[in-house]
Amino acid sequence: MRTLPGEKSGIRKKKEGGFVLIYFLLLILVLLTGVGSFYAFGFADLRASTRTAWLSQALYVAEAGIDQKLTELATGSTANLTGTLNFDNLGTYQGAYDVFYGEVGPCQNQTGSCAVNPDSGAERLVTQYTTGDAVIFSTGTISQNGTLLAQKIVRMTVRRDPLFDPDGAVSINGVSSTAGSITVDGREHDRNGNLTGGAGTFGISTSGSRFSQGGNSKIGGNGLAPARPAPPGTIQLNAPLLPNTPEALLGLSAGALDRFKTDTPPAAPFNGVVYLTRSWTSANLDRSSGILIVHDDEGEAKLKNVSGTFKGVIITDDIEHINSNAKLIGALFGLKSEGVTLGNGNAEVLFSPEILAGLPLANYKVTSWEDSQND
Repeated sequence: MRTLPGEKSGIRKKKEGGFVLIYFLLLILVLLTGVGSFYAFGFADLRASTRTAWLSQALYVAEAGIDQKLTELATGSTANLTGTLNFDNLGTYQGAYDVFYGEVGPCQNQTGSCAVNPDSGAERLVTQYTTGDAVIFSTGTISQNGTLLAQKIVRMTVRRDPLFDPDGAVSINGVSSTAGSITVDGREHDRNGNLTGGAGTFGISTSGSRFSQGGNSKIGGNGLAPARPAPPGTIQLNAPLLPNTPEALLGLSAGALDRFKTDTPPAAPFNGVVYLTRSWTSANLDRSSGILIVHDDEGEAKLKNVSGTFKGVIITDDIEHINSNAKLIGALFGLKSEGVTLGNGNAEVLFSPEILAGLPLANYKVTSWEDSQND
């Protein structure tokens, strides 16, 4: 049959129809490939984003462990610790930290340098630290129903600083006074009460606007020998008000010192940390050392008729009658807002940074920090 002008043959129509179908199928294939790639890249991005989120959570957990360890170090605990954090009410997602504290020195059970835990003797081999460094390793993990999702390890060095940096050998609140023949000396002394040559600090620091130097008491400090009347620059007036609790004074959270609390006065000699929760009369401190706290919930606990030699820091709500044979080497804090009266006889209060640096409680400051996914 002859094909009229403008009319296509059946074979040609079939070929063109086949090409259209192929183009259509290719278009669908391209679209499917594009969509698949889009979802593949999107899923990869989602996984990467989720992984980053879990690593951030693991870092948060590791840092939580470090915060806990720094608090424990401040109160004298060097033991290693573990803990957990739940990220939902059902406990599906759980964080866990494992914290190791050590002081760097020669290894005992292997070759090289180790961070050695003072509490247990456990060792951890180290290469990037030097002898004498105090280091914390905290491993934070995130798990889902027991399956590990992410891990972060934080390593840091810390420095042990004195917990106290008092403005005076005696720091007190309110309008206060001295009596008797007490000597308060803010110049620097060693742990035996001998002058070191350092200027030291004020003899008396008070939040009050005036101070009464009574009896034959002598006050010195800031490089000036104790005298009556006190040399200018040895008594600080209008100092910042001291906090009304020992914990706040030390920069610790409420309850941080609960493990030291007792309602029974200690027998001399004693050392370490003693937190007496009531008044103490006829307080014999002879040959004792450390930190003595006398404080009750009302802020009215009184330390009275103090005798003997004490090397350390005393924190008390109120203090009365530091007797003739008493010698306090370190520093004294009186928290009672109405002020206190010091002295009865020839007692001495001598400021000693050396004593403050060796107290059982300390302030640990971070000096270097790094993190990684693997140790």
